[in-house]
Amino acid sequence: MKTIDFIKDHCILHDDEVTYDEMDKRFRLQHYTDMTSKGVYFFTVLDDIMKVGMADGQRGFYDRFSKYNCYQQTQFEKKVSSTTSMYYGMQKIYAKYGKRVHMQVWVHPMEPVLKVYHGIVVPSSIVRGFEYEVSHQARRERHSMLLSTQN
Repeated sequence: MKTIDFIKDHCILHDDEVTYDEMDKRFRLQHYTDMTSKGVYFFTVLDDIMKVGMADGQRGFYDRFSKYNCYQQTQFEKKVSSTTSMYYGMQKIYAKYGKRVHMQVWVHPMEPVLKVYHGIVVPSSIVRGFEYEVSHQARRERHSMLLSTQN
């Protein structure tokens, strides 16, 4: 199955009007309803995948997404990796799709499963491995992945 078909068939569209505020260096989500979703997320423009990422922390997508936003200019000037990568990735998206581009954010929810390990109940997750494989599949399919740090 092609990655974009997987997204459309198995992911939840959380927002289809995501923009980037260059002045504040932050993404603006308009309709995102569940910021605590855990799993694999996708940024797309039309049917082009810009990023595949994972959100498996305690507060899910909110924690991961907040690392992409630069709330202080000093953070950007210090070249904090996530914020600067997103800014320069957005410059590439603007070059390809124009400044008025709207992105979509999709999430494939994946909750950890509790497993017993040496008599201790611990959460187990396949999010990292799934995100890794899907990212590579998207690259093999020639998606631009312009927000990916490996680009």
